[in-house]
Amino acid sequence: MRNAERRAGQPSRAFVVGVVGVVGVVMAVLPCRAVQAAKGLETARSQGCMGCHALDQKVLGPAFVDVARRYASDAAAVEKLAQRIAGGSSGVWGAVAMPAQPQLKADEATSLARWVMGLDGDKP
Repeated sequence: MRNAERRAGQPSRAFVVGVVGVVGVVMAVLPCRAVQAAKGLETARSQGCMGCHALDQKVLGPAFVDVARRYASDAAAVEKLAQRIAGGSSGVWGAVAMPAQPQLKADEATSLARWVMGLDGDKP
């Protein structure tokens, strides 16, 4: 339909195609984030992280959402957290040390760190 023939208030074809494209991208990304969140939580559970941490409350270590909030503006947060997950750390969140997790491969530690940094205060 040509612009001259289009009724007032009707969107152009280009507009409709653009909106459909954006909706398609959003629909494709949302399930991926949900799958990643579920995988991150499952890894945290299977690797014993939940023995010392919880999603939204302090246990022995800090809540995962508190970690995400603390490092939200740090561009190197994922790398730092992955190193601390794998190698352990002390003094960052108080007197209790986090033990090293040598059973984790580097990509698993990075995946966990990405998952933690993806938390925004909502449960995954």
